[in-house]
Amino acid sequence: MIHRFLGRLRRRLGDAQAWRSARRDWDVAPYDPAPQALDDARGTLERILTENILPFWYPRTIDAENGGFRINHDERGEWVGQGCNRHLVSQSRTAWFFARLTNSAHRSDGHSAAARHGFEFLRDRLWDEEFGGFFWEVDGTGRTPIKLEKHLYGQSFGLYALAEYAIATQDAQAVSMARTLYGLLERHAHDGDNGGYREFLHRDWRPAEPSAATYMEDRADLKQFNTHLHVLEAFTRYYHLVQEPEVRNRLTELILIMSNAVVRKPITGCRNAHDDDWTPQDPATSRVTYGHDLENIWLLIEACEAVGLPNALLCDLYETLFYNAWRFGFDHRHGGVFYQGPPGKFAAARQKIWWVQAESLLCALHMHRLTRKKAYFRCFTKTLEWTTRYQIDWNLGEWHRRISPTGVSSGKKSGDEAGAWKAPYHNGRAIIRCLELVSEEQARSRDRM
Repeated sequence: MIHRFLGRLRRRLGDAQAWRSARRDWDVAPYDPAPQALDDARGTLERILTENILPFWYPRTIDAENGGFRINHDERGEWVGQGCNRHLVSQSRTAWFFARLTNSAHRSDGHSAAARHGFEFLRDRLWDEEFGGFFWEVDGTGRTPIKLEKHLYGQSFGLYALAEYAIATQDAQAVSMARTLYGLLERHAHDGDNGGYREFLHRDWRPAEPSAATYMEDRADLKQFNTHLHVLEAFTRYYHLVQEPEVRNRLTELILIMSNAVVRKPITGCRNAHDDDWTPQDPATSRVTYGHDLENIWLLIEACEAVGLPNALLCDLYETLFYNAWRFGFDHRHGGVFYQGPPGKFAAARQKIWWVQAESLLCALHMHRLTRKKAYFRCFTKTLEWTTRYQIDWNLGEWHRRISPTGVSSGKKSGDEAGAWKAPYHNGRAIIRCLELVSEEQARSRDRM
C-alpha cells in the first residue's frame, strides 16, 4: 500500500511540475506556426489518413453479400465473423465517414461507392418502414430487427449520415429521408417547455416509461450531455443541407444548451445527466470526461459558424473548458490526453482512449485558429506526436482502442479494432478536418509572406 501511495504522490508531483512548465505557453499570443511546422503536420496527417485509417476500412469492411459494413474486428484487426448484429450507430458513423470523404479533397470513386453502399443499408435495412426513423439494431444479415425502440443517440447519427450523404450527392431520396427524420424528432422528441430532446421512445414514437432503461443503460427520463452533443453535430450538418429558419432556431437552442445548461458552475467541465428542466442529476463531484468537453468546444464553434453567431460571444467559455482539460487531463510529460478525472484535480482514469486523442487534436487546432495562442498549437503537436507514435496501430491499421497507464510512454494496448462503438468516425473526422484547418493555416502563412 505504501508503494502505491508513493507512486501516486510521485505521479501528482510530476503532473504539477510538467504543467507549470507548459503553463508558460498559455499567454503567448498571437502565435503563427512556422511554415515547416505546418508542412510537417500536414504530412503526418495525410500519412495517418492514407496509410492507416483508409486501408483498414476500405475495402475490407464492405459487405457485398448483406449490405452495410462489417464492423467487428478483434484487437489483431481480424474479422470475427458474420454472427455479430449490425448497430445503427456504427453503420451510420461508417456511412457518414465515406460520405465525408466524398466531400473532401481525398475523395475517390471507390469512397463515393462506399458512401452509396452505406446509405442503401440505412435505407433498406435499418429504416423503420412502418413508423419512420431507424431501428437501433438488426441481425447480422440486416433482415431482422432486434432492437426496435427509438433512441435519440442513434437517430442523431442516422440524421448525420443522411445529411452528409445528401450534401455530397444531392440524392433526392436521402434529402427526403433526412427531412422525414428531422420532422419525427421535432414532433415526438422535442421538449417545447424546457428545450432539448427526450431520448428514449417506443417504436411508434410514444414516450417510454420514465424508469425504463435505455439501450445505453440510462434512465429514459434523463437528458444526457453526451446525447445532445451528437444532436448538435447532426443538426449543424442538417442545417447546412436545408438552410431553413426553423432548423436554425433549433440549432441555436442547442447552442444555448451545450454552452450553458450542461456546464458546471463554477466552470470545471460539463455534467452528463439532467432532469427534463436541466437540473443536474449526477453529483457535483462526478468525473470530468475531457474528450467530451473538448468535442463540445469545437462542435459549438462550428455550430455558431453555421448559424452566423460570433464565436467571440462564447470564447471565454471555450477557453475555460479547454484550460481545465489542458491543465488536468493532458499528459504534459509524454503527450496524449487522459480519459477522466475529478473536477479541479489531475486525471484519475489515466488510460488513453483513441477517440479522446482524436477530439483533442481537432479542438486544439480550432482553438488556435480562434485565439492564435501558442498553447493550443503546442497541444495539437504534442497530441499528434503521441498519437502517431503510440495510439496508432501501424502494423494492422486503425488506432488502438485504449492504452493503459502502465509504462512511462506507451503502456499496454487493448481493445477491438472495430465494433459497435468503434468506427472510422472520431479519428476519421478529426484527421480530415485537421487537414482542412492546416491547409487554411498554410494559405494564411503564404499570404503573410
